[in-house]
Amino acid sequence: MIDSYELDPPLRIGIRRSAMALHQAGLVADALDRVGLTQGYVIVPIGHVSTGGDPSSFAGGPLQTAALRQGLNDDQCDIAVHLAKDIPQGSIVRIGAVLPRLDPADVLCSVERTRFEDLPSGARLGVPVGVRRAQLLGLRPDLTIVIIRGPIEARLELVASGQLDGIVVARSALFEPSQEQWIAQEFAPGQVVPGPGQGITVVEVSPRTDPAVRRLLEAISDADALIELVAERRLQSVMADVSHAPLGALATVTRDGGGRRLGLQAVVCGLNDVIRADQSVELSGDRQQQADQAKTLAQSLADRMTEQAKQVSETDRADRAQRPRVMYDSSTVPVEVYRAQIMVDGGEPVPVPMATTTLASDEELAPVVAEIGRSQCVGFASPLVVQVLAGYALRHSTTLEEMLAGVSVGAIGSLTASALAQEYVSFEVVPTASVSADSLASVWHRAPKGGAKPVTVIPCSSNSSPVLGQLLRDLGWEVHEPVVYTRSPAECGPAQQAAMADGWPDVVILSSRTSVEGFEALYGLPPSQVRVVVAGRYAAQDAIDLGLRVDVLVPGARVGEVVHAALDGLVGA
Repeated sequence: MIDSYELDPPLRIGIRRSAMALHQAGLVADALDRVGLTQGYVIVPIGHVSTGGDPSSFAGGPLQTAALRQGLNDDQCDIAVHLAKDIPQGSIVRIGAVLPRLDPADVLCSVERTRFEDLPSGARLGVPVGVRRAQLLGLRPDLTIVIIRGPIEARLELVASGQLDGIVVARSALFEPSQEQWIAQEFAPGQVVPGPGQGITVVEVSPRTDPAVRRLLEAISDADALIELVAERRLQSVMADVSHAPLGALATVTRDGGGRRLGLQAVVCGLNDVIRADQSVELSGDRQQQADQAKTLAQSLADRMTEQAKQVSETDRADRAQRPRVMYDSSTVPVEVYRAQIMVDGGEPVPVPMATTTLASDEELAPVVAEIGRSQCVGFASPLVVQVLAGYALRHSTTLEEMLAGVSVGAIGSLTASALAQEYVSFEVVPTASVSADSLASVWHRAPKGGAKPVTVIPCSSNSSPVLGQLLRDLGWEVHEPVVYTRSPAECGPAQQAAMADGWPDVVILSSRTSVEGFEALYGLPPSQVRVVVAGRYAAQDAIDLGLRVDVLVPGARVGEVVHAALDGLVGA
């Protein structure tokens, strides 16, 4: 006789696709194990691929949060794990648990762990949000503070490579021991008030979540962190109706004798002014009564700050009354996409050709096409490469689809994918060139040791980034990168002169290495009031080498991310 057992299905923990989210899920799972989770668990990644910690809104934070919440509603998982700071304002969240708060402070990571007060005058610090920038400049107005976004790993690399003297990030975002070695110092809340919800992890449930799991979640939920989150979120919500200036908020529960007190600090940072306030209240009664007390405290503090915050917003609006003029390279980027995004974000597009493009001749393209026929994979990194090879195919009475028959095709970026789709080419979306070899291996697998190297062809321009090719070589591939078009700086003509007819723009976007070279050749160094935004590490390094000031570095090349970063803080609500 064989006994049979029916095991409960494991708990499905939904997370965003990132290393930091996996770390958070581990904290939740460990806590549940300690209070009696018996059926085990599985991690269910949901949404888009991210490549590291502390994803901001420009790195897809709220978008990925929305995808994760949709996955919970669609029964892809039983619970969902979120960063509190990424849950959009006004969202109704079924909170199953709030984990004990991680250290909410901001920290400085710097070269040789140099402390903030010891940084040389003019040192370049990278921060992801305006509320940090304003507070840091209040402490050290002699520093250069630039806005950077993207994974923590990418930001730390900017410090390691010497492109920045340091970065300021949330301590809770440094979840690996190797990252903590960069920390030079921690900022006290009196110096830098963090953003609302920083360091707090929220576990969301759905109506289908097992009641037994809900009880376990209640057992791991931290009452202090929950009250702190309630206060900060309520203050954020109230202040959003008063002022659109960046807000910092930090609630802290302290114990005095047998009682508990909730303190709330806030800072509102305008273009020219920073206002601070704090207040506290004694907590009493049950959980609901304490939540009501936290909300009342937030309302009271907001009332104290309202008139000052309104004045800050009115001053900002006056300073931003005119739509900021945004210059960008119309010879390199998708012109209409950039134009539309700039208009939507409140800017005035100023397209200017900064480079000229020369396509390879059919004689030069013939060996490239032959190489493609002998390769296992072809990687397309820009829409123009697709257009060049599609044109060659058309002139030789075939199609790009037929040319690539039997070859694995990878598309890097949504615009490249769209161009391939228009040619009816089947493709896989390859992680962007800024990710690690391990992420790339999720699509183009690591080559087996001892065997023949798989071959890939990556048609490119004369000054393309070498990142993708090197990552594939790290995976054991044989990589060929034939040039199918060249770019060179444009000569100054009527179009270039017309772009400057109204004087210097408010912002310049340099979206490629050629844009950097072309802009410097055409216009030289811009005055200090012009914000210079560069997409990509290699383009930024080229800009620095040419003597250009880089105010904002956007690691990726997504149009939305670049334009949002370019206009961040320049457009009034």
